[in-house]
Amino acid sequence: MSGLQFSIRTATAADIPLLEPLIEQSVRQLQQTDYSSSQIDSSIGSIFGIDRQLISDGTYFVAAPIDDPSQVVACGGWSFRRTL
Repeated sequence: MSGLQFSIRTATAADIPLLEPLIEQSVRQLQQTDYSSSQIDSSIGSIFGIDRQLISDGTYFVAAPIDDPSQVVACGGWSFRRTL
C-alpha cells in the first residue's frame, strides 16, 4: 500500500502566509453547515485565525508532504498559558 507521507514540524513566522489561506479554506468547508456565509466572513482572521503567540511559543505545528514541504496541509497548536 502506497500513499503520501507527511512530516510534522514546528511552525515558524515564515509559514504564516501558507497557513492563513489553509485556515480560511478549512473554516469555509467545515463550518458551512453551522454558520452563515456572513458569519464565516466576519470570523475569519479574528476568531478563526493564526495565533502568532503559539508560533512564538513553539507550540504550533504544521504537516506537509515529505516530497513537497512547501505545501502545508494541516496545522494546529495549543498553549500552556491560562486563558479567560
